[in-house]
Amino acid sequence: MKQVRIPLPADGIELEGRVGVTPLSAVVAPPHPLYGGHLSNPVVGALCEGLARRGIGALAFNWRGVGASAGQPSGDPGVAAADYA
Repeated sequence: MKQVRIPLPADGIELEGRVGVTPLSAVVAPPHPLYGGHLSNPVVGALCEGLARRGIGALAFNWRGVGASAGQPSGDPGVAAADYA
């Protein structure tokens, strides 16, 4: 998977993400950041690998304030990730 930066234009910040693009793609969200959710969550990794084995691309991302994603933790940027995919 390729490392990407996902812009959140309304906030002027970027999220950290990983993407594998194919004609059919999915967004894989980690658990909520206030409960320890992170891009490297083993379930997120397993879902992305399973999708890739079936020829489906995936975009996984870190929420705001998690890992290399800017901002303060919140549950809002999932829409930006879906728009990016």
